[in-house]
Amino acid sequence: MQILRFALKQLLVVVGVVALWLATFNVPDGTGEAGIIIRLGILLMVVISAGFSAIYFRGKRQAFWAGFFVAMLALYFHGPNFSVVARSWTAPLLLTLHKSTNPVNMLTTSIWAVLQLSFSAVAGLIASLIYDQSPSRK
Repeated sequence: MQILRFALKQLLVVVGVVALWLATFNVPDGTGEAGIIIRLGILLMVVISAGFSAIYFRGKRQAFWAGFFVAMLALYFHGPNFSVVARSWTAPLLLTLHKSTNPVNMLTTSIWAVLQLSFSAVAGLIASLIYDQSPSRK
């Protein structure tokens, strides 16, 4: 099995996206709509990047990104609502700690995004394993 390797540029992009995601929870906006729009924009950029990667790369990488892209689209249009799962156990915990609903929304949307990205990554891995096992590859 090959060890995953990441370039420093890729690591910096991931850290920057996570920092931007966390910064959206403290946007000085009265309604909080700006933070939601930025978070949805981040997820949209992930989907667009996955689509371009599925077109640009070849071989096993193309299979991974195609599976990731299809899973993200399927979750967006017809998938389960992961926020229900995240809210079911985080809401009582955070309401007792903070007495406000804002931390609940922060944690719920973050857990929903992590679940969505994780499910899509697993779908991409399955697609790349199917590509490895295909008869045309042997």
